[in-house]
Amino acid sequence: MPAPDASTLVSFVIAVYNGAAFLDTTLESLTGQSHDNLEIIVVDDESTDPSAAMADAWSMRDARIRVIRVPHGGPQRARNAGVAAARGDFVAHLDHDDVASPTRVTTQLAWMHANGVDVCGSCTRVFGDDNYVGWVPERHDDILRESVFRCAFVHPTTLMPAALAKAHPFNQRHHCGGDELPIRLALEHGCRLGNVPQALIKYRHSAGQRTRVEARPIASHRRQIQRRVFRHLCPDATLADEAAVVRLVARLPLTPSERERASTWVDRLSASDDPMVRRLMAERRRVATGAATT
Repeated sequence: MPAPDASTLVSFVIAVYNGAAFLDTTLESLTGQSHDNLEIIVVDDESTDPSAAMADAWSMRDARIRVIRVPHGGPQRARNAGVAAARGDFVAHLDHDDVASPTRVTTQLAWMHANGVDVCGSCTRVFGDDNYVGWVPERHDDILRESVFRCAFVHPTTLMPAALAKAHPFNQRHHCGGDELPIRLALEHGCRLGNVPQALIKYRHSAGQRTRVEARPIASHRRQIQRRVFRHLCPDATLADEAAVVRLVARLPLTPSERERASTWVDRLSASDDPMVRRLMAERRRVATGAATT
């Protein structure tokens, strides 16, 4: 694919379910992008609030906005419908309650081309109930290392070539499907992941957000991702080694044997040039050895 420029069409996909309280702000952030060759596909997942009507009103004002309605089936199914309908060279994602930086698309297109990245994310600025920068590693190998312990590639920051997105839909049964997809692309298809080292979206924390309402199934599926990445990075680990690391990640009590196993593998995962990754791994090792409290 040639280097992206101002003529590159980017398709934003926004899955919406009862997002009327936030949708205006989200769409305003996209219509104000410095890269204006966009289509914005709002996929209404059979909302019971005014979300669909609000999206329709936006589409009447801005020809770049299209509205698709699907039977209620969850965010991954809605996102897949939006990706299938995308006409752009690239597909970008944003949740219905998040806000994109005005330079998000311009920055990501240039950065992923300069760094040879197949799937591009970024850091985030958390707002709403919390206020902090959501740091994620920049480089592919470090993203995988951190993914053993937490989400290190944030779904609503995702930008990838449309052909890649269409060929590899979201897993509709996975509660973390948006985060699972880049990991699957990396592990099964050799795609290079990368995160722009600046906050390109504002990521809302609120009491009603899906990650809190569905916290238990999301946590269960998150552990599946973490175990899969661990097995990929540490193929010589035993089941007992993996179990010890899983308990460390979950902050469960560790036996002396589990402490030794977990600290050994954290040491292995610490082999990074990124000082933040090394610092985080050192903190985890202190927890594993009992030198720090959980």
